[in-house]
Amino acid sequence: MTNIISDVKKCGSISIKKITLYNLPRFIGWISVFIWIYLVWMPGYGIEPRQMMLGIQANKLFVIIYLVSAVLVICFFDGRAYTKLAPASAFILLIALIATLFFKLEIIYLYILIPCAVATGHLFACFGFSYFMILNNSEKFYAIFFGVIMSKMVYYIISCIGNTIVFKLCAGLVLVILIICAFFIAWRSIETVGDINVIIPLSAYSSMLLVFAVYFLNDITVPFIFKNLELSTGKSLAAYYLAGIILGALITYVLRRFAGLSMCYGVNISFFLISLGSVMAIIYKNALSFAYVSSFLFGAAYASGMITIYYISGIMSKKFSSVIFYRIGAAISGAGYMSGFILLLLLKNSYESSSFLHIALISIIITMILVFISPMFSSKLYNAECMDDLNRPDVTHGTRLDEKLAEFKLSPKEKEVCRLMLGGYTLRQISATMGIAYSTANTYGTSLYRKLNINSKTELLLMFRELI
Repeated sequence: MTNIISDVKKCGSISIKKITLYNLPRFIGWISVFIWIYLVWMPGYGIEPRQMMLGIQANKLFVIIYLVSAVLVICFFDGRAYTKLAPASAFILLIALIATLFFKLEIIYLYILIPCAVATGHLFACFGFSYFMILNNSEKFYAIFFGVIMSKMVYYIISCIGNTIVFKLCAGLVLVILIICAFFIAWRSIETVGDINVIIPLSAYSSMLLVFAVYFLNDITVPFIFKNLELSTGKSLAAYYLAGIILGALITYVLRRFAGLSMCYGVNISFFLISLGSVMAIIYKNALSFAYVSSFLFGAAYASGMITIYYISGIMSKKFSSVIFYRIGAAISGAGYMSGFILLLLLKNSYESSSFLHIALISIIITMILVFISPMFSSKLYNAECMDDLNRPDVTHGTRLDEKLAEFKLSPKEKEVCRLMLGGYTLRQISATMGIAYSTANTYGTSLYRKLNINSKTELLLMFRELI
């Protein structure tokens, strides 16, 4: 297996040159949706926590509606249908932003929050469909890579500037880009919509546990701990968190692009960094520098975990071309966020030391359990056939043997001879089976050995022993 995976890594590595002009609007739209979601949370400009609606803090109500809308759209509607309505949702957000120029945000909350949350969820579903079901492997990787970095950078820069006009300009620019991209995906036909009846290997569903854990930890428990650190120290730790995100993303890129390390390891790295950061957050009072290191580790964990899990999930969704698998993944993602949200509600959003300690300990326990059972993921998921496509230009739909033979650029006849030899046939039996002369079968065999750089049938069997 090691030799097979090593050989696969040599072919079709991710490259920014493989981003196609045809999918560029889908690529840019996905990144823009990421940035827009974080713009909504801008302190002083977006959905304010202090504003109450229907007995719930406005920012949390937005999250609930946004998540539920995205999951419902994905799970109950056809991708070809709801992507056609993408421009309408983008225009709703633009109109709401323009309205804030003439009215105080508090006055029009009731009128814009709910439609904006629904529109945001719908847009995320539209570009999410493109990300998971259409983009090639390089487009998937760079879309989430730039989405993670740019969304956090924009959030941090605008929060530091503290200028309403700059915020409005950035938000307006993002929405204009979204409108253009939305019109593109609405007008262009979607070639791949997935199949409801595809049978998915049970091992593939184990990835859902990782999806749940990555979202729950990186977007729920870690922000709670991070906020507590800022309140306790009285210092802004956002710069350290952002530095961690940038470095974590770059390390993930380098390990994947140049070292050929399997993307699967990014999940374990994320869990380990969260655990280490949580420990440092608990003991930071003994050394203030621990708070800085903890924030940095949390940022690196976020980048590593999010880039990895989106990339893996995107490739698996397109690999199986399964609507059911994609919808289950969306539902699990929403459940990860909602369960974390409920946990924080039970703690009444208190940043008291007891609540903080409980969340930190929960994070440590969860990550330790996941690291402990990681051998199960390695044997059942990470080495599954679908994981081979993590290192190819795009997903494939043949067997492992078919794709392995394709890497050596064998002719159709050479592939047939190879399969028969791996099945135990002699050259004379192969000539009879294929209806060709013995000398011709021998010529194919010699050419096969030359292309595989081997000298005997024994070496051939050893080379493909994992695939027989």
